[in-house]
Amino acid sequence: MTRGSLLLVDDEEKILKTLGRALRGEGHEVTEASSGRMAQRLLGDRSFDVMVIDNVMPELSGLDLIRELLAAAPEGDRPQIIMMTAHATIESAIEAVKLRVLFDYLQKPFEVEELLVTVARALDHQQLRTQHRYLLSERDEEFNHYGLVGRSRAMQEVIRKAELVAQSKSTVLITGETGTGKEMVARAIHSRSAQRDMPLIKVNCAAIPETLLESELFGHVRGAFTGATSNKRGKFALADGGSIFLDEIGTMSPALQAKLLRVLQEREFEPLGAERSQTVDVRVIAATNRDLNEMVTKGQFQQDLYYRLNVIPIHIPALRERRDDIPVLIEHFLRKHQQRCGKLIDGIADDVMKRLSSYDWPGNVRELENTIERAVVLSTGAMIAGDVVSVLGAAPATAPAVLPALNLHRNIEWVELETVRTALERAGGVKKDAAELMGISQRALSYYLNKHRTSLT
Repeated sequence: MTRGSLLLVDDEEKILKTLGRALRGEGHEVTEASSGRMAQRLLGDRSFDVMVIDNVMPELSGLDLIRELLAAAPEGDRPQIIMMTAHATIESAIEAVKLRVLFDYLQKPFEVEELLVTVARALDHQQLRTQHRYLLSERDEEFNHYGLVGRSRAMQEVIRKAELVAQSKSTVLITGETGTGKEMVARAIHSRSAQRDMPLIKVNCAAIPETLLESELFGHVRGAFTGATSNKRGKFALADGGSIFLDEIGTMSPALQAKLLRVLQEREFEPLGAERSQTVDVRVIAATNRDLNEMVTKGQFQQDLYYRLNVIPIHIPALRERRDDIPVLIEHFLRKHQQRCGKLIDGIADDVMKRLSSYDWPGNVRELENTIERAVVLSTGAMIAGDVVSVLGAAPATAPAVLPALNLHRNIEWVELETVRTALERAGGVKKDAAELMGISQRALSYYLNKHRTSLT
């Protein structure tokens, strides 16, 4: 049975206590409010899955509170509402139904069992609404069927660990260079877990400004800061019952590290500006391309948090360290992208396969996939040939008259050099911006700068 957080509102203390006791007996987290004004304050402080509210109350009626909630909170942040109403005020319940914010209403007197059944249905509906919003936000993303591709011993060990940890709810720390597939491993773990029907919520900690990350993770209440005009549920609340993937965890500030440690230890958190804690049942999967152990030594990462995250460590080796996987990945990406492009491609030329297999791939699997996608798009024949293979997003070489006579290795060298040179010029020499223009990490750019240092000076 789905359990959730409930706000129970009634000005009659006996009814409030009786219904609250029955709902807690079903395992729900119940907050009681003895007036509409008190409920108003509680709704401003935190979010609830379901609100059960009496209509006739002094100062602020149930219907008036519903109208205020309708005006203040976006649909996705509103609870499912169940109104309790006497026969004489049933018109108010009908009006609330017309507003399309009322899940159901119960006409007094009613049996407690009727309320429990209605609340259970409301919670199921709320869960479906959360999942639907999540699926809509993810519908344009390619999950690759959550597949992990690789035949090397190192990659088989990653797959084995992922399958084992999926059977538990243990916290996982995935390490590896940028582009190695850390998010794919996280998806594979979640998709094979008992929580696979619940959302996997992902957060790139490096991509969100530090001033906004706390609100993004834990949510906020209306008025918590300038511009907070309504309550917002954070990623942890959305992931309740499922998993949350915290990418680039090494970039998190010390203050947020402390808050995350509390979630891992106590399974609770406070939205920004709230006075009450919320409990959460979620598996945390973290990932980083940094050496957290070294960061702990330097005082840049909390030791306790590192130990809490590193319960199940999974390290994904760089692609250059598992070259046996390169041909397998190339075949996989060929099938994937020829289907997308509607092309029939039989394979890749032997000399091209040999050259790509010996390449270091500083951008790892992500760079390899981008290269194969470009080759598929640009190919006009049944086989992928060297003239359509390039790295770093550059077009096939066409400029110098002598270039076609060069071998594939020198073609790639020239493309690398010219791409780096052009990106640096467009970025005004700023390496971070140049890396973004090329669609690679700063680490990968540093590799190319060192490789072509003589030619670039």
